[in-house]
Amino acid sequence: MIKNVFLLVILMMLLGGCKVHQVAFDLNKMRYYDKNNYSVFINKISCKVNDLSFLDKSIIHKSVVDKEHKTLQIKTFDNVKIIKGNEIADKLYYKFDMVIINGLPHSPQKFIDSYFVKNSLKNFKRLSKDSIQILCRPFYNDILVIEYDY
Repeated sequence: MIKNVFLLVILMMLLGGCKVHQVAFDLNKMRYYDKNNYSVFINKISCKVNDLSFLDKSIIHKSVVDKEHKTLQIKTFDNVKIIKGNEIADKLYYKFDMVIINGLPHSPQKFIDSYFVKNSLKNFKRLSKDSIQILCRPFYNDILVIEYDY
């Protein structure tokens, strides 16, 4: 009996005391690490969990949490190329007030801070500020429309 209790205590110490463990890629659950001041990295690039909202879990190879160093390491498969929105915005030679991705409006700042799968960006369209009259607020710059297949 004492042997079984001893083995149970050892097993609990091994399982409960793990400082590094793998977690599923679920953005809602990963927001916990952002709130608790964990450093988040995707492919060794520092980011925030909110910046990963356009990534699909099918491209994630593994997500590892290190409790001792308070880090969350997210690694994608080798054939997946990640691009940040500011790299796309730098290639565009115009300013925009709104970004519409798959029919959903987003602020330009969210687009610039977010990460995307490079080969999933399918179609870019520029709507001039003069052609948009149906919305309530005025636009001082153009609107960027993106078709994103993630």
